[in-house]
Amino acid sequence: MSEKVVLPKFDIPTESAHPAVKALGLVGALLLVSMVVLGGALWKRHQAQMAAEQQRDALVAARTAEANAAIEASKARIAEAAAGTGAGAGDSPRDDLDPAGERAVAAWVRERTGHEFAFVTGYPASVRPFYHLRPAGQPRLTASFDLLWKGLEITTGAQREHRHDVLVAQAAEKGLSPEPMRDYLNNFRYGCPPHGGFGLGLARLLMTLLGLDSIRDATFLFRGPNRLTP
Repeated sequence: MSEKVVLPKFDIPTESAHPAVKALGLVGALLLVSMVVLGGALWKRHQAQMAAEQQRDALVAARTAEANAAIEASKARIAEAAAGTGAGAGDSPRDDLDPAGERAVAAWVRERTGHEFAFVTGYPASVRPFYHLRPAGQPRLTASFDLLWKGLEITTGAQREHRHDVLVAQAAEKGLSPEPMRDYLNNFRYGCPPHGGFGLGLARLLMTLLGLDSIRDATFLFRGPNRLTP
């Protein structure tokens, strides 16, 4: 006869779970709730970021349109002035950014990059001094720049022409006689290395730095068309 196999009995509580099981269940529930709350917060943050980006893009587009309109207006004024004098656009004395154009460019740069400073480069030779170097193959442009801060030009600079013969030719092109500048030109007659320079408007810098309304408030003794003394 085969022997009877007796299996062991396990007492599984049915009325109440073990305290450890209860704790694990509570932890799981808390984790689930936390994940739901965190997911909702992340989604709201994502939605807010998307809305902010859309608002920023719309603002940049509006500022870009304003800057382009200001530039086109400047071009129109330049063309009008050229038509009145019979000169080409590149030869017009107004072939430059006016204050409104400078403010528009600075506003566009600030909205796009967050910076208050903007460099404008490559000015036409018609509005720059004869000693500004002109890049090879671009005789109508200069290797020059203006630095704008909050829409105001505070610095003008350029790479300077270092070749004596080119300096004399560019001076003659602007109707200048080399004789009054003989001592200056002699500095380049026997060779001069490439170099550059800039001029910083300290009164403009101080006015912008302090948020003053007028440059007169940043000047110790202001000089103007109607005030030469003291």
